[in-house]
Amino acid sequence: MRFIFYLLPCLLNIVSGLLFFITAKRAADANIPSLAVTATLAIWATVYASTSFIVGRYTTKENAVRTLFISQMILLLSLAGLLFMPAIKLQYLFMLGCGCG
Repeated sequence: MRFIFYLLPCLLNIVSGLLFFITAKRAADANIPSLAVTATLAIWATVYASTSFIVGRYTTKENAVRTLFISQMILLLSLAGLLFMPAIKLQYLFMLGCGCG
């Protein structure tokens, strides 16, 4: 059971790497300015850093697994939105959700 706890963050890192590539590629293919392409990663990084700091203050051994599963659900919904709604402007909203997850 102890190793399953570490498996989810490992898979999350793999998915995040794919997420960054695909989001930037979609934005570049839409011929939007380069600043807007790089803003997709900047939005995620800013929200992720802020959320990690805030959640890290409240996470304990007792609620760590619950917190992990909640974050996975937020991520799942955000990634599903990125997958099924290819609109460029909505990508920024879903990247914000991915950062929270």
